Amino acid sequence: MPVSPRHRILVLGGGSIGRRHAANLSLLGVRKIAVMEPDPVKRAALGKELDIETFNDASGAIAAFRPTIVFVCSPTKEHVPQALLAVRANADAFIEKPLSHAMEGTGELERVAAGRIVMIGCNMRFHPGPRKVKELIDSGAAGRVVRAHIHAASYLPDWRPQDDYRSSYSADPLQGGAILDFIHEIDLALWYCGPAALLHAAVEPAAEIGLTVDGKAVMKLGHSSGASSEISVSFVKKGYERGCTIEGTGGRIAWEYGKGVRLERKDGSAMEFFPEPPHYEPNRMYLDEIAYFLECVENRSTAFSGIIEGKAALAIALAARHGNRDCRGRNLA
Repeated sequence: MPVSPRHRILVLGGGSIGRRHAANLSLLGVRKIAVMEPDPVKRAALGKELDIETFNDASGAIAAFRPTIVFVCSPTKEHVPQALLAVRANADAFIEKPLSHAMEGTGELERVAAGRIVMIGCNMRFHPGPRKVKELIDSGAAGRVVRAHIHAASYLPDWRPQDDYRSSYSADPLQGGAILDFIHEIDLALWYCGPAALLHAAVEPAAEIGLTVDGKAVMKLGHSSGASSEISVSFVKKGYERGCTIEGTGGRIAWEYGKGVRLERKDGSAMEFFPEPPHYEPNRMYLDEIAYFLECVENRSTAFSGIIEGKAALAIALAARHGNRDCRGRNLA
């Protein structure tokens, strides 16, 4: 779908994800792009690399650039305040995951954003693996979902080699930790199995890499559909892995990152295999994600990962982080 030439898109935050989104917006045909980045070195490099206008603070950028769309890609604790600035300026907003580091302010954002198109970053929903898993679940290929196991791990010192991981937002006790970093996996559990409550969480600090934030966690959820799910995340385990297993009344669906999706009978025998597209570039899911968001903006249609969905995933993440075993009142709806 062609991007309307009227759009002026401001990206708040010039880190790795902000840079990616700005570059991808240009690839998708957006011609009026600006970036706000408080760090002068990063800001100068971005302006030169992408040949775009740059600003050093969010409110000044919104006032001067007058965006129709704002991408909020700043550190997590800035997400809600900056999203409020955007929607109060009558801009639609794309907010990188997670929605926030706390529930405070999310209700206000939901109220103020009424009438705006707001989407929470959920790029794993646009990867061909999880997308095929969801398609198979919805088609009933494995019957009714009974149990799900979703896992992800990425060794933090190798994950963000461009910066010292010990000074990154991931290491910040306020907004960091593996649970918030891997909130994609909570989002997938809710996408696959429906609304849920946290039943139990086992959380361990990232002491082995010198951090006090949560380094790994296992979360067990009970879904209103009657299904249960277990989510395992870690950024202290070496290597990279991502995948899921969905057990249904009529079969089993399994996905592993980079390998593809298997549909199996209950006895484990193969029914069908859906390989990952050859030479698949991970940036493709980010392009597809923002193309979908821009289409929602053009059509004034609700994105499938909005503030309500972002709040549901965040409530489970915070309950696990802070030891609150019962987030049922906030998550089951």
